[in-house]
Amino acid sequence: MPAGRSHAVAAAFVSGFRWVMLMCAGLALLSAASAWWMIGGKAAPVEAATHDRKVLDV
Repeated sequence: MPAGRSHAVAAAFVSGFRWVMLMCAGLALLSAASAWWMIGGKAAPVEAATHDRKVLDV
């Protein structure tokens, strides 16, 4: 392969890789945000927590 083509292929690969990594970073941030929104730091109700503890102790 001539030098010009190999440079073009390498540049296209790097450009594509950068776009894919940018999309992956965006998806990782979106998944972290959705997990934070869905979980939201909600604590388990006291009744459920004591009930589960009693069942496990038996």
